[in-house]
Amino acid sequence: MNVYEITHSLYRDDFNARLTKIRSMFKNFGMSDEDDVNRATVLVGELGNNVFDHNEGLWPVDVRGAIIVGQNYPKLKKIEVAIADPGVGFKRSLQLRDPNLTNIDAIKLGLQGITGRVGEKRGNGLKLVQNWTINKFNGIVKIQSGNGLVVVNKDGERSKLVNNILGTLASFAVIYK
Repeated sequence: MNVYEITHSLYRDDFNARLTKIRSMFKNFGMSDEDDVNRATVLVGELGNNVFDHNEGLWPVDVRGAIIVGQNYPKLKKIEVAIADPGVGFKRSLQLRDPNLTNIDAIKLGLQGITGRVGEKRGNGLKLVQNWTINKFNGIVKIQSGNGLVVVNKDGERSKLVNNILGTLASFAVIYK
């Protein structure tokens, strides 16, 4: 099987409990280096926990939680994981910091470690996701929120306007040995 079943975690505890199964997914897909398996699992954990950190109590619709899917491309030795949520998105999450941000600007700030939680020592999770994905796995990070899309890889950062979505879709692709 080269597809990880689509899972929908309504609550943080449910999501964190599934990380063991997600860790197994990486191994089942062919990632054999234990350090890489651990790193890749941490990446999913960071993106999934962000769903709950930035949306709890603010869900704009009746649907809540993190939706996760994984895809293996064995000939390329590449695994892509996407974590989506129907939450408030980057722009609204960073609104207190700057009410005039565009979706692209908000995503770029998040990737720089800027958080909407003014005064809190937080915000390094997406920097870690970028760093490990690019430097440990020669991979790519894509984040869409609202009508903004930002893609980051070893060649730098690209952004563009896309069709509007509710919430955020964050994905990363990693190359394994």
